[in-house]
Formats: sequence, structure tokens, C-alpha cells
Amino acid sequence: MVDVPMGDNTSSGGAPEPHRRSAVSDQDVAIASVYSTALLELAVAADSVESIGDQLDALAHEADRNADFRRFLSSPLIDADERRGSIERMFRGRLDDLLVDTLQVADSKGRLALLPALAEAYRRELQQRRNEVDVFVRTAIDIDQPTRDKIATAARSYTGQTPILHETVDPKLIGGIVIEVGDRKVDASVRHEVEKYRRLFEARASRELLRGGELVTEV
Repeated sequence: MVDVPMGDNTSSGGAPEPHRRSAVSDQDVAIASVYSTALLELAVAADSVESIGDQLDALAHEADRNADFRRFLSSPLIDADERRGSIERMFRGRLDDLLVDTLQVADSKGRLALLPALAEAYRRELQQRRNEVDVFVRTAIDIDQPTRDKIATAARSYTGQTPILHETVDPKLIGGIVIEVGDRKVDASVRHEVEKYRRLFEARASRELLRGGELVTEV
């Protein structure tokens, strides 16, 4: 039996890890949506939408980092009764019963390997219901709150949805900011000399505009 630690999805420093774009295919997400839709409906009725979402994210993160867990989810060599019992021993009482039941149903259909896609499908459907959109912001240095607010305002105007910002600092990104709104990338990287980049960001002079139907960052 695989030991799956079920702590929260945090980094070694204790801070929540930023959401990353899922590596699962849209086809897998479409298949997993059969289970995620039913799970979300039950979660709404039980007032456990957030907790189940967090637990799904933690499981998906574990599958991403733990090769043994991935093999447990997908290996055809594991006896069906053994895997069913392992799911009960690992997760019953540690995860929401609705989620454990969903995992058992998926396992009975040979779809347990779709667990990461299930987490992504659940997240996407929940965002759709809430009219939210992911906005991935990648910069070489931390952005301040006024810049963060401007990006959120521009994304809201651009999409008509409530933006959920996911920020990543990438020191290799020289002189700029890369913004992805939903499935669309806005490359606002300045890519000039480092000193010019520093002056621009120190001045915090960037402003987000809507121009020609595209979200751009002007400095």
C-alpha cells in the first residue's frame, strides 16, 4: 500500500504553492468531467465545495510528485480488490466521504489514473459557475499591490470575469512581465537591458490597457 501524506498543498517554507497550469490533456479533463460534475453537485448540497476542492488539489499534487502513487493509480497489475481496499484504508476518515466514494467509482470504471484530470475538471467547473478566470502573472521581481490591482482590473475588463491572480517570480525573465489570461498569453516583456528594466519596475510605471481587443501592458 502506498503511503500518501494528506497535508495541505504548501511549499517547504509553509506558504501555499501557487496554482500552476495543469499538464493534463483537455481530453482527459473532458472524460473526468463526468465524475467532477456529479461530485461538485454533491459537494454543493453538502456545503463542502472548498474542502473537497482542496483535497483534490492535494491528491493531484501528490500524484505529480510521487511516482509510487502514480503507479498505484494506473497500474493494471494491482488487483481490483486490493486497490479498492487500499483506497479505503488510505483515505476513508482522512478525506471527505463524497470524494472517497468518487474515487471508488472511478476505480471501478478503470478511471482512477484520471485523478489529476478530475481535480482540474472540478476546478474549471467551479470557476465557470463562479464566473472566474485564472490570470497567471510571471515577473522577474515581486509586483506591488497597485500593479496587482491594475492587472486585475484590466483582466476583469478584458474577460468580463472575476480574475484569480497566480503570481510567479522568475528571475530569468529579464525586464518585463508575462500575463496569461485564461488560455491567452500576453507577452509584455521588455527584453531590453537589465538596467532599463530595473528603472521601469522601480518606477512602477507600467499600466495595463485594452487595445485592439488584446490585453497589453504599456510602460
